[in-house]
Amino acid sequence: MMLEIRAAKASLAAAIMLGLSVSAGAAAQEITVMSWGGAWEAGMRSIAERFESQSGIKARIEIQESTRFGLAKVKAQRNDPQIDIWFAIPEALLDATADGLLQPLPAAELPAFKALPQTARTATWLNVGDDIFGFVYRKDLVPFEPKSLDDLLDPRMKGKVVSPNATFSSGLWIVLSALHHGGNERNVEPGFAYLNKLKPNLSRFITNGPAGMKLLETGEAAVVSFALFANMRAHVDNPNYKFVLPAGPVLTNTYGLGVPSAKRKAQALKFVDYMSTAEAQTLYCVSVQCIPTNPAGKAPAAVEPLRPEPARVYRPDSAETNKNLAAWDDRFKREIQAR
Repeated sequence: MMLEIRAAKASLAAAIMLGLSVSAGAAAQEITVMSWGGAWEAGMRSIAERFESQSGIKARIEIQESTRFGLAKVKAQRNDPQIDIWFAIPEALLDATADGLLQPLPAAELPAFKALPQTARTATWLNVGDDIFGFVYRKDLVPFEPKSLDDLLDPRMKGKVVSPNATFSSGLWIVLSALHHGGNERNVEPGFAYLNKLKPNLSRFITNGPAGMKLLETGEAAVVSFALFANMRAHVDNPNYKFVLPAGPVLTNTYGLGVPSAKRKAQALKFVDYMSTAEAQTLYCVSVQCIPTNPAGKAPAAVEPLRPEPARVYRPDSAETNKNLAAWDDRFKREIQAR
């Protein structure tokens, strides 16, 4: 009888250990990917499905309301990171790198990553694709054809324009406003002068692109003053929606990714290398409407005509925007958002 009890206990212990082993193995074959919602989420789901079929690693998607919310979460998890792959823009990835929150990417171990142009990769993050900033409006709600930022000052736009807040895309709305009026990230006075003139026409403030598009869809707004072409994904074929790339300096938004957690780094690095391939970047950019950083990747037909000449593309100093963002945000709230 005693022998039978001991045997039963041994069998139970073995079963428990086997269960724990299977559970740990399953966990090791799953990574958490934090990205944006809307078109970006749709693109990530396509990527996750293809990646799992090729690697056996499941990518669980977690949505961040904005890049800044994502950065705050990565910082809050500093001592116990839960995010394996984090999609963000370079300004936020630079901030996280400076704070020691991203794992190094060993190019020698990542053949697809290593083969990318130097501009597409850094020691701690991968640049996946480039999008362009402009403004979006509904032709059926605007009585003329706006072509420049100054056209948004027209009195006929009163109460029809939606603006991002100051921290949206790390302050690039303020930078673009400055660039189009003789300033830049080191001199935002011309930008704030423009925004103060625009204030009577502003109706709402948003923290992310999809929120602005929803206001256009419901007719609560007629113009989103600063938006990525990616937000047009659901409306590319709708004649009432138009994306405008104003003449002059162009700002691009680069979609990048880094690895915050070392817990499943081997699996995360496989994802990084997959996202470096032309296949993955083309699949992603079809959904997001962006331009792949892999030269062999293909940009969607709707994006290609808007591809700006390289000389028009302005790349702000990320360290400068990061340094001044809090002050810009405070000033924007006082001067522009306050009623």
